[in-house]
Amino acid sequence: IDIYDTLRVPNVWVAGDYEGRVIPTQRGDVFVAAAPYPVRQRLLEMEESAGKTIGQVDELLQRELGHLLDKLADEADSHGDMPRLLTGHFTVGGAVVGSERQIMLGRDIAVNLGDLADPRWDYVALGHIHKHQNLTHGREGVPPVVYAGSIERIDFGEEHDPKGCCYVELERGKARWEYIQLAARDFVTVWADLRQSENPTQDAADAIKRHRLRDAIVRMNVQLNQEQESAFNEPLLREVFRQAGVFHLAAIRKEVESAARSRLGVSPEGLTHAELLERYLISRDVPAAQRERLLREAEAFLRGE
Repeated sequence: IDIYDTLRVPNVWVAGDYEGRVIPTQRGDVFVAAAPYPVRQRLLEMEESAGKTIGQVDELLQRELGHLLDKLADEADSHGDMPRLLTGHFTVGGAVVGSERQIMLGRDIAVNLGDLADPRWDYVALGHIHKHQNLTHGREGVPPVVYAGSIERIDFGEEHDPKGCCYVELERGKARWEYIQLAARDFVTVWADLRQSENPTQDAADAIKRHRLRDAIVRMNVQLNQEQESAFNEPLLREVFRQAGVFHLAAIRKEVESAARSRLGVSPEGLTHAELLERYLISRDVPAAQRERLLREAEAFLRGE
């Protein structure tokens, strides 16, 4: 993100450190503090971490973050009765993320909510998690600690999440705010269980036409049996999607029920690793004695031995 130092823009402040500034506005001064994404290595340089376990290092980093946030709150307090705003980019313990969050660069350091729900702030504006939520909803005597969420969806884990921004009116000791939902691009999943269908391609096309897909990003998940797979006309479905006006077709995923899978005799959802392996070995006709030995080895492996 060093490019931001090169592209210096008047009246834009890109904060790379935990620091605060008094910002003059037409309605008066406001104290704004910035808490950027906590870079693990930079925090470790502040504290002695040699010889500690991963869990101990994480606790150390949480303490260091709490210390930095407390210093910012003290600085805000030193500026009298002007409104105080804390902006932060990190994960807060207890926050809810999307159901299919896929991208994680390393392990997030979770900031304690107690370090943010501090009456020395009037409003805490958070980024990093894309799901809108107020972490201090219903609590008295503490500021709103709010993830506005992203203004656009980035994956299908956010398919059903509203997208928008927060409008805030700020004064010392009080923040009035509202969530404003925006018309973000739709993500739509089309599901079709075609295993009993006599014409799976046509039934899949009918399923597509039941959805409003114009300008949406779309994926389709279809369930087929082995006999249907060879006759399933995927190019025809892509044309149906094109005629429906989709912005982008992410994928047509085919889940084919094989004969071996049907012999498992039970849906795999909810089974343990060992139970799944046992059913797989049965489907591969592994002799009982060898199957028992393999299961013993697998259970030891799963225990980390």
